[in-house]
Amino acid sequence: MITSVLAAWTLPKDTLNTSSSISNSLRGYLEILKIPSVAIFIYACGVSGTGPEFLTAILEPNLRQFSLGKVEVGLVFCLVAFLQLVSPLWGYLIDILKKPHLFALIGSIVMVTAVVMVGPFPGINPDYGILVAGLVTFGLAQGILSVSSITNLRLSIMQNGIKESMISISFVSMGYLTATSVGATIGPLMAGVLYQEFGFQNATLFLIVGNLILGFLVLGIIFCRTSKSIARSAEYSDTSHNDAEKNLLFNRSSRMSYS
Repeated sequence: MITSVLAAWTLPKDTLNTSSSISNSLRGYLEILKIPSVAIFIYACGVSGTGPEFLTAILEPNLRQFSLGKVEVGLVFCLVAFLQLVSPLWGYLIDILKKPHLFALIGSIVMVTAVVMVGPFPGINPDYGILVAGLVTFGLAQGILSVSSITNLRLSIMQNGIKESMISISFVSMGYLTATSVGATIGPLMAGVLYQEFGFQNATLFLIVGNLILGFLVLGIIFCRTSKSIARSAEYSDTSHNDAEKNLLFNRSSRMSYS
């Protein structure tokens, strides 16, 4: 309620309570949704919201096999939440290195590795030490995924010729919050169904598959962008070479006419 009042008070008057602004916003949102990379990183936001809620729903029953006390179980859950506090560090690194797509790919790979350790992967005997190490890795991967997803969502809009405006900014906020909320709803729902039907180890395959799909999609974006950069560089070099030849011929003709 407080944020709604602040938004109504701070937003420009011409963006509020007008049918034209609403129709323009809807058209703007539809234009943004047509961008493939935007859809991919909305999916990435959903994946980042699914993981923690998925594990939270079924992790405690899985910990019973290790005969832990109530305090120890609570500390295990706090461990994952505490590691997400380093998320600003990932944002800082993304701003410095200027490689948000690479961070998204790394986040999906690290997340798959973490879930394989936490499960553990079907066929591997459960071990408490590996599980704790997996949860530590999971917390770090969650921070990378969440930060890189919203960063890439914003950059995908700007890199496709859409100027930063109230529509684009609100789309980023709306897309991120909606996708993570949907992920947070699907996570525990699928966790309960899969845990009852297949057990904890097989249930974690849901997270592995979701993050593998994300990794391949981001890898495709990186490949496409790299191919375009190489093509532009080749085109630029050809243009520069042709210009150099033209200048050389012009200089020769000038000397001949002078002589």
